[in-house]
Amino acid sequence: MVVIDSKADPGEWAAWGPPRGYVVTRDPNDIARHPLVVFQPDQVDLMDVRRWRDPQAPWTRALIRTFERGNSVVVFDEALQTLPSSSPHPIAVKLLTQGRSRNLSVWAGSQVGNRHETLVARLAEHCLAFRQLHGQDLALLREARGIDCGVLSTLPDWHFAWHRHGLPEWHVFGPVPFVLRRHS
Repeated sequence: MVVIDSKADPGEWAAWGPPRGYVVTRDPNDIARHPLVVFQPDQVDLMDVRRWRDPQAPWTRALIRTFERGNSVVVFDEALQTLPSSSPHPIAVKLLTQGRSRNLSVWAGSQVGNRHETLVARLAEHCLAFRQLHGQDLALLREARGIDCGVLSTLPDWHFAWHRHGLPEWHVFGPVPFVLRRHS
């Protein structure tokens, strides 16, 4: 499993990973070396669009290593930074559109339904959502998923809804226990 942890919050993936055998790293080569990796890209590398054509650029190398490893779950957390709508990295799009051919299951997490590559919501076989109050986010999900998303605006705190392509509606679930300690 590869977690692309662009927030690099020390209380999130970096704290969760090591007790479970994950290597937390900024070295793209570690993605090929270890079965369980939390990769923390530098924000500058994520935004250096001109350098992405260079196969030695750190963000490009990380995505190439992730695609080449195959047989993995890949988590993009936070999709706003790693899969932005304005300019997603071509290899990140390749992971989304061709990852299944390499037995890659690509997951994308985001705090909002818009401003990241719309392929995420359109191609996702499964979609999990918490309460959505912003009309633009609801409209994007309705268009991408092809179903009414009104139920998302009525979800209680910490409840979430799940949708799988082909199903006619969202299924609502209660809260799950917190896994990480909350910041004070």
